[in-house]
Amino acid sequence: MKAAAGALIILFTGLAYLSQLNKSPTYDEDGILAFGENVLNLDFARRYAGPMPGAALNALGARLAGGGDALNPRALAGARAAGILVGTLGAILVYLWALEMYGPKGGLLSLGLFCLSPTLIAHSRLVGSDIPAAIGLTAVIYLFRRMLLRGGWGRVAACALAAGACQLAKYSCLLIYPLLLALFVLRIPAGRGKDWCLRGGILRLVGIGLCFALAGLLLINLGFGARGSTLEGFLLPQPYLQGIEMLRAKEASGSGFGYMYLMGELRKTEGFREYYFWALLFKVPLPALFLLGLALGCTLTNRSGFSENGLFTLVPALLLLLYFSFLVKVNLGIRYILPAFPLLCLYAGNFLQRPTRGRTWTAGILLAVQAASVLSWHPHYLSYFNEMLLERTDAYLILADSNLDWGQNDHFLADYLRRHPGAAVNPAGPRSGTVIVSANELVGVWGPERFRWLRENFRPVGHVAYSWLIFEVSSEELSELGLEERR
Repeated sequence: MKAAAGALIILFTGLAYLSQLNKSPTYDEDGILAFGENVLNLDFARRYAGPMPGAALNALGARLAGGGDALNPRALAGARAAGILVGTLGAILVYLWALEMYGPKGGLLSLGLFCLSPTLIAHSRLVGSDIPAAIGLTAVIYLFRRMLLRGGWGRVAACALAAGACQLAKYSCLLIYPLLLALFVLRIPAGRGKDWCLRGGILRLVGIGLCFALAGLLLINLGFGARGSTLEGFLLPQPYLQGIEMLRAKEASGSGFGYMYLMGELRKTEGFREYYFWALLFKVPLPALFLLGLALGCTLTNRSGFSENGLFTLVPALLLLLYFSFLVKVNLGIRYILPAFPLLCLYAGNFLQRPTRGRTWTAGILLAVQAASVLSWHPHYLSYFNEMLLERTDAYLILADSNLDWGQNDHFLADYLRRHPGAAVNPAGPRSGTVIVSANELVGVWGPERFRWLRENFRPVGHVAYSWLIFEVSSEELSELGLEERR
């Protein structure tokens, strides 16, 4: 089992590394890397919302690789290596936690689902905050569980510091605190009289709360160089508070990002409550969805009821999904709910907590099917859709933005154009011949009118790395549609 686990972890790391080699910078990587470089130079000034001090790890990787911005291939590979390292550590954490909960076979199942998740592979190899936030939140919940079950101020300090460190990855990591509080309250009936935290009475609970508050303040101030911390600002650094205000203004006005898109519909400031349901349904491999269903069936048929394992894995994942579905107005990709992915992988391991021969074979076959599905998209894991999408060129009919087209495939387009020099890329108006349009431009993420003529009258005949769609348009067809050709 240990050899198989090691092989899966190596596979994950290898796929993440190899699949990023020819990927151009996404829309966000350059800005995030630039902010990380500023942090290394002790410059914490906010120029725009989003990047956090955790990006300094990516910038350090870029420096070690030769320095430079995201347009320097060596620097970009070095910066991305930091994310691959975090993803690999996440795989190890998932295996050790699942091993602790379910034993060797359940541990291997959870690890297999993590290492064969196209979304986790895709975001591990990018300069960004999504994978550090996802792995960080998983680590905090793991430490919180150990704190509740085993107690001790050392475990309290470890969990509090981990929660504070997560605040340097992404603003959404603020959710960690209400999430931990919810898990604590839900566990009270099972832990009454047993948990170290509860046995100490109100004073111990107050002390634990103070530890988390002080650790959070300490880490946030260290991460931002304690710039401008005041009592009026709750002792939080000014660049940190400024980023929150910028994000609020960005969400309210819809500035700084394009239209949100789901199944042919565009929205600017109000997202789709059903967005993540469809994203999970189409972008999570079908074997993984099936194994989650089997794990839920095991939970529902367990006479002892809902176990603590589910409390610390499935419950926080569902709470995250509910929060982002109903309380967040911006829908720009499945990456927003990436923190739920390791937790769902952990929960699915419950299927092999009591491994029968039939269950073991079922899990093995499903993982093999998932491997075949995921690897068939190599190296384009960001654009992965499962087999519910019958034609891969039709992915744009369901989702776009960072689910499909994040600017990551410019090198593949350049290679195609060298072999097809007559093709027109993102033309200004109706055009006959071979027309190539990015998925986001086609559906109207950057403006609904420019390519309405194309998306409403033609279907793609091919693709370049899935995010660039190829159309063959004749002048006769344009004439029949009453469209004037522009050259």
